Amino acid sequence: MKYVNPPRLLRTEVIQLAFGKIVTYYAELYGYTGIVKTINEKGKDGDDVAWYGNGVLTVRATAFSEGRFDNVNDFKSIIKHEVLHWQDTKTGDPNYQFKDHANIYLLQASDPDFKNTSDWHKINNANQYMIRIFNSSRAFEAGMNNDGIVAAMQKYNDENTGGVKIYNILFSNASVASLRFTTSINGQIKDNHYEYKELKSTAD
Repeated sequence: MKYVNPPRLLRTEVIQLAFGKIVTYYAELYGYTGIVKTINEKGKDGDDVAWYGNGVLTVRATAFSEGRFDNVNDFKSIIKHEVLHWQDTKTGDPNYQFKDHANIYLLQASDPDFKNTSDWHKINNANQYMIRIFNSSRAFEAGMNNDGIVAAMQKYNDENTGGVKIYNILFSNASVASLRFTTSINGQIKDNHYEYKELKSTAD
C-alpha cells in the first residue's frame, strides 16, 4: 500500500467529507441549522479559515492539513465564532458596523470553553477584537472616541473567560493605525505580535 501524507490525503473526497461531518457536528452542537461547506483552497489571510455568509458556514479544509485545527478547543472556538454570526440578527445588515463585528469576537471570548483554547488563539482573538475597535474609531462610529476605545478594552477584559487583559494603550494625535497595546494572560505578559489592519468592509 502506498503511503499518502496527510495534506494529500485530505484532498481525497472521503477525507474531506469526514472533515465536513466534524465541522457540522460542532456547528450543530452550538445550535446551527444552516448549510455547512468545506473547501480545499488556501486563503490569502492566515485568519481566513472559516466564515459565514448567505446562509452557508464555510471552512477551509486546507487549514486542517496545515495544523490550524490541531487544538480541538481552538477549532471549536472558531466554529463558535461563525455560529455567532449566524445567530446575530445584524449579520448582513447594510448598517452593520465594525463594533458589531468586534462584539462577535467578545461573545466568542466570553464562551466558557474559551479558557481552554491555546494562548495563541486567545491572543489572536484579542488582536482581532482590537483591530475592529480601532477601525470603528477610524470610521467615526458613534461612541468610538478615545473613551469608547478604553471602555471597549475594559469590557473585553471583564468578560472574556481566558484570563486575557489588554492595557497600556497610549493615545496621541497620531491615527489609530499607530496605536499599540500590551496583552497578558493570567497576569503573564505575552508578545501579541499585533499589527493594525485597515479593513475595507465591516464584515471582514
